[in-house]
Amino acid sequence: MNSLKHKRWVYLFSLMFAWIFCVTTLSTASAMSHGKMRKKNPEQIVSEMKTRLSLTDDQAEKILPVIESQTEKGQALFEKARSQGREGRKAMRSEMQALARDTEEQLSAILTDDQMTEYKKMREEQRQKMRQRMKKNRE
Repeated sequence: MNSLKHKRWVYLFSLMFAWIFCVTTLSTASAMSHGKMRKKNPEQIVSEMKTRLSLTDDQAEKILPVIESQTEKGQALFEKARSQGREGRKAMRSEMQALARDTEEQLSAILTDDQMTEYKKMREEQRQKMRQRMKKNRE
C-alpha cells in the first residue's frame, strides 16, 4: 500500500516536472546556485530555445508571450494545488496535462516540423534529467 502511494507521488511529481519543462522548456538550471535551483525567466528560456532550435527573430518574438502566459498559468496551478491539499494535487494533474497540450499546440503553430522535433528531444532530455535528480534524491 505504501509502495503504491509512493509510486503515485513519484508519478505526480514526474508529471509536474515534465509540465514545467514543456511550459518553460528549460525552466530550471541543472547547476545549483547557493544550494537552490535557479529558475530562468521567459526571456532566458526563449534565448536558449533560439540557440538550440535556430529560431528566427520573428519566431522568438511569437514564442515569448506563449512562454510567459503558460508560466503564469502553471504557477497559478501550483499555488492552487498547494492550498487545496490532496484533492488539489489530483486536479492539478489533469490541468497540467491540458496546459502542456495547449503549449505544445501553440508552439507547433510557430515552429517548423524540424524545430518541433528538436523541441520534443529537448523536453525528453529534461525529463530524463529530472528523473535522475528524483532518483538521486530518493537514495
